[in-house]
Order: sequence, then structure tokens, then C-alpha cells
Amino acid sequence: MRRIWQELKTNPAGRVLLYILSMVYGLAVQLRRGWLYFFPHSHEIAAPVISVGNLTTGGTGKTTAVSYLAELFLDEGKTVCVLTRGYKGGDEANLLAKRFEEHGARFQVLIGANRYRLVLSYVKNLQPTAYSLQPVFILDDGHQHHSLRKDASLILIDALDADGIENLLPFGLLREPFGAGLARADAVLISHADLVSIERLDYIRQKILAAKPELPVYYVTHRLTGVKPLGHSRELAPDAPVALVSGIGNPHGFESLVRGKTNYRVLKHFVFEDHAYLNQDQIERVNREAASLGAAGVVTTAKDAARMGSSLAGGGWHVAEVEFGFWNQWPGSSCDEEEFWSLIKKKMNRRAPLPDERGFFRIAEHFVSYAFIRAASALAGLVSIQRLGRAAVYLGPAAAKVLIRRDQLVKTNIRLAMPELSAAETQSVARNFWKNITATLLEWMKMAHVDRKWISENVTLENREAVDEALAKGRGALFHAGHFGNWELSNLAIAAAGYPVAGLVRTQKNPYLDAWHNAMRRRFGSKIFTHHQAIRETQRWLRANGCLGILSDHNLYKGGVFINFLGRPAATTTLTALLYFRTGSAIIGVYSARRNGKNIIRFEKINPPDYNETMDSNEKAQALTQFLAEHYERWVREEPSNWLWGHNRWKRSHEAKVKSSELRVESLEKL
Repeated sequence: MRRIWQELKTNPAGRVLLYILSMVYGLAVQLRRGWLYFFPHSHEIAAPVISVGNLTTGGTGKTTAVSYLAELFLDEGKTVCVLTRGYKGGDEANLLAKRFEEHGARFQVLIGANRYRLVLSYVKNLQPTAYSLQPVFILDDGHQHHSLRKDASLILIDALDADGIENLLPFGLLREPFGAGLARADAVLISHADLVSIERLDYIRQKILAAKPELPVYYVTHRLTGVKPLGHSRELAPDAPVALVSGIGNPHGFESLVRGKTNYRVLKHFVFEDHAYLNQDQIERVNREAASLGAAGVVTTAKDAARMGSSLAGGGWHVAEVEFGFWNQWPGSSCDEEEFWSLIKKKMNRRAPLPDERGFFRIAEHFVSYAFIRAASALAGLVSIQRLGRAAVYLGPAAAKVLIRRDQLVKTNIRLAMPELSAAETQSVARNFWKNITATLLEWMKMAHVDRKWISENVTLENREAVDEALAKGRGALFHAGHFGNWELSNLAIAAAGYPVAGLVRTQKNPYLDAWHNAMRRRFGSKIFTHHQAIRETQRWLRANGCLGILSDHNLYKGGVFINFLGRPAATTTLTALLYFRTGSAIIGVYSARRNGKNIIRFEKINPPDYNETMDSNEKAQALTQFLAEHYERWVREEPSNWLWGHNRWKRSHEAKVKSSELRVESLEKL
């Protein structure tokens, strides 16, 4: 196929045909990208998922890279599971299985088109005693596969075939637009770096950085470690004349490797289709032609040898053994193996639990919910903010009548938190809460369609000087916030105002809504950190003088500390306090409320008290967390209808070991 493609490229009529087909293919790729944007179906799992893939067709050395990563993980005592499509018989899978067969159950290769289904199959067959050996999943050729969410996505580009990265198939070799493919990558590995000129490497590197600046670029080699005899074959002399045989994606790379790294005299290269299986007649024909040319033996690739197995044991055949390595002779490049390994380990963060079989109905439920929200969002985008507010006046009380149990929780929370209110006042706060939360929901649906002008007309930022003063000191700012007013719009408005803001979020159970919601949050440059990135990534962000928003009024299902909040013990994260002590960032309260149809966001600088030097770090964190809770409590008491009373904030109160009043006194006494 590659020979036919090259012949068409040299023919003017053939080039026109290929260009037209390339345009049609590009349209199909864009339609698929649009479908995945509106209907994402990536599943998130706990175990790390590392993808090794291509932007182009043909071989770039993915299998060697997968083998390298697997060996590193196995050396660390981890279990490795390689997920591969098993194209045309799965010779890559056979090669990997044979390479690591001595590791037994700690290394597995699973073959299938849907990698998420392979994970489900792996978990289903996992023995109960093996849960402590939770695996690292490596996706072979997984960059264009979207059923699994990846912790790290590595792209290989063959330096010997750089012309292929210019155009889409079939005019070029790109499977997708170059920039779009790199946008999802965490690092690029340029293979066969030692077999091309410095000018070629610089060209590839500049093209990569033009598409995605600051993307880590590593230069790697495929080291030829030896040529091993197969079956009854004899060792080859160092300068022996040989014939080459390959059925791989990039035969030119294999030939360049043998010519450049050995003293063998290559007489002829027999090139077959990628993944081709030679029958006995073809093997005998190769043997005859090689002998007639005076070849002392035939050298093939490890992948071809694994595919054909015992068929090559008759004598005269040898296999070239290749290892993956880093090339450090390019000045200014990121070629440090330790740096690369550090990057991979940084990306390997735990996510949700290992999945159970969801079944059709659970997936359908998520999809229907997502489709309904997207349709409602489209309608909300056509309605003005004023009309949405008027609609909330009627829809809010209606929602309270439909959601009876939730309305009872709202009134119970208000009554227990503010017992001084009369029954009529409690009813009034609850009624206004339902109006406000409905307005917040309608505005949230509209947020996917607003622009900076809309935000400037409908959102007011008060006391911005507090943020400017904090950022002028170069230590970043911690936004102490909660589920008050329209908290989602606050993040968007602050980003639209030009501040470098990031938010800490939880992963939603519905993967379709989760992807769409986070994409909405990232508008205007806002960043998103999930809870498994809470400590390391947020510290880096703050030290880079960024602003970090943390909603600290949500019940923690486990862990945290208990503080006194509105008269009852509440499980709370100490993250804001921990980050304050570690980074020295300013703490700024972000107060959001809805007044006269507009959203008001007010910044308030919070000055924590000095703490007793005899207190340890945990005691200081709890004391500061209590102090911040009291600051937030003041907002709730001032405008109670703007807070999220429908959330069961005190669900774990029964776990507190001391009374609520003692929590506050204990923290204050330690100051």
C-alpha cells in the first residue's frame, strides 16, 4: 500500500485524487470530533491509564515504547495490563506476551476493540486476593480511542517519516489534524532521533511547539542490542552480507537501523504488507533469492518473528532485538529519562473506583439525562436573564411542592440553624431559597452560551482591589467560597475579568455531564483541578501566582475535621488552611448573591489570627478552618435565602466526638 501511495504522490493526477480524498476524510474526522464533543463517552477508572499512540499511520515504534513502560512499572512491583486492538492477528500482543512471560499474572495482554470493556473483563476475572495488585493499564495505539479517560497520553512521531505529518490521509499520513491530536497529548517522543539530521529534528520540534507550546518533547532511539539466531541458524559474522525481511508499518526505519547500527552488508530488503504472515512458499522464495545474492542469513524484526513463530525455525533466519532508549545529544531538548519518568508518575493519580459492569440501562440513563440538560441549556440560551429570573419565581415554589422530602430537609436545616426565626420567617426563607436555587439552575444552563459582554452587563465584581493587592505580592490568592448565590457563575465571571483563576471540583457520576460541565467551567481560560490533584497541583498553581477557588461548605463523606457550623458539628476539609500555611497565599472571601435580577460578587480580604507556636500543623489547620467557617456563617445569616439549604451539610454530625459548642471553644482557646 505504501508503494502504491508513493507512486500516486509522484503522479499529478494521483496527487489531485489523493488531495480530494484527503478533504473528504478531513470532513469525516471533524464530524467525529463534533460527535465526541457533544456526546463524550470516556469512562474514568481508579487505576492509572497510560496511552501510547500515533498521529500517523504506520509504525513509529509504539510496541517498543509499550515494552519499555511495562518493564519500568514491573520493576517497581506493579501489575501491568496492556490493552490492544490486536490488529490483524495481534502480533504485537504475541510479542509482548512472550517478552514478559516470566512475570506470570503480573503481566497480561488483553485484545479487543473497546478498551473499557477489556477493563471490565479484567476486573470481573480478578481474583479477590489480587486487589492489592491493582494494575497500570497501558493502551497500545490508544490516542484515537476514547472509551477510557487517560492519565497520560504519549505521542510517537517517527523522525524518518516526518513528511507524513503535513497532511491528512490519504494525501499525507495524519489520522487527524496535527494540532488537534497534540492538544490531547501530554508528551511527544520523536523516535529514530539518532538516524536523521539535526535540521530534521529541529523542524519536527518547531512544528510541535507551534501547535502546542511548552509540550514536553523527548528524543528517543531504538537501540539494536543484537541479532539472535532463530531455530538451527548460526551466528552471523560482524560484517556478514544479509537480506532483510519485514512486514511492519515502517520498513524504512528497520532498514535504516540495521544499516546505521551494524556492519552488516544489506543486499536486499524484502518488504511485505504490514502484519503480513508469510506462508511456507514465500519463506522458501525469500531463502532462495537471499542465497542467490550471496547472503549469509536473513534478518527480520522481533514483531515478524513473533507472528510467524516456528515457521522461521528451519535455519538461516535471525531476529533483530531492539530496545527503547533516550538520545541526549540534542542541545536544549528534554532528553532526560528521569524527567520523563517523573512526568509519567505525576500523571498517575487515582480516579474513581475500578468499574463494575454498568449495563445498558445505566449508560442509557446517563445519556438521557445529559441529552435533557443539553436541550434545556439550548433553550435557556435563547432567553434573557430577566425572563429566567421571572420564570424562577413560579418554578421555584412548584419545585418545592414536587420535591417534598427535599423541601422538608430545607425547612429542618433552617429551623435548626436559626432557631430564633418564627415559623412564618422559616417558611419565607425556604420559599426564597427555592426561587434562588431555581434561578441559579436556569442561569447555569445559560452559562454555556454567554460571552464576556453578557457577564460584564449582568455580573458586578465588588472590591477587586483585594485580589489585585494579593496578586501584587506574587503568592497567589485562596478564594474562600461556598454554595452561595450562583457559585458557578462566580468562577466564570472572575476568569472573564482576566484573573488567573482555577477551581477545585468533584468528578460527577454521569461522564457525559461531567465532560460538558468542565468544558463550560474552562471558558475564558479558567482551569479545573479534580480532588485527586488537590495538594500537589494546587500548590504549584498558587506559587505561580494563580487564584484558587475552594467550596468549603460541602459535607465530606469521609475524612476531614469537624467544626462548628451554624450550631452543629459539620465534617469539613482543611485544604484551604493547609494551602495557606504551605504557600503563604492571601485568603479572600468570595461572596456571591443575587440582588434585583443581577449577580453581585464581593471580595473580602480575610486576615487569619496569629496562632500559638505550641500548636502542631493539624491543630493550626483545624483552628483556621473553624475561623473561616465562622466568617462564612456570617454571610449565611445575613442573606440566608442565598445559601444551599437543600444540601445535607450535617449528615455526619453523629460522628463528632464532642459537642458543637465545645468545637468552637476548643479552637479559639488554642489561638
